[in-house]
Amino acid sequence: MRDRILYAVVALVIILLGVGFAMEGGSKYFSSFNPNFRGVLPASDAGKVCSDSSQCESYCVTELSDTEAGKLKTGPVYKTGTCYGFKPAVGCHNIVIDGAVTGMVCVN
Repeated sequence: MRDRILYAVVALVIILLGVGFAMEGGSKYFSSFNPNFRGVLPASDAGKVCSDSSQCESYCVTELSDTEAGKLKTGPVYKTGTCYGFKPAVGCHNIVIDGAVTGMVCVN
């Protein structure tokens, strides 16, 4: 009986947190690496051109071509990016720092 009550309370908290994120324009998700509830909110500067994550609410991210990804083996790739659409940023992204990408960062 005690376990059922605990599960019901946890489920209610998850539902209420999800409603809170939805009211702020966000969404909820469960992490594949960490089974705990997570929530993300939209970043107001999503898509803005950037050269460093300090210019964004979240991260400055970019896509790399196969050629650019190959160049990472010998040094950074210099390019601009765009501000990521959600905070916190989740998943794997090429983060731009001081106009350069040095590799992919995965955030869970």
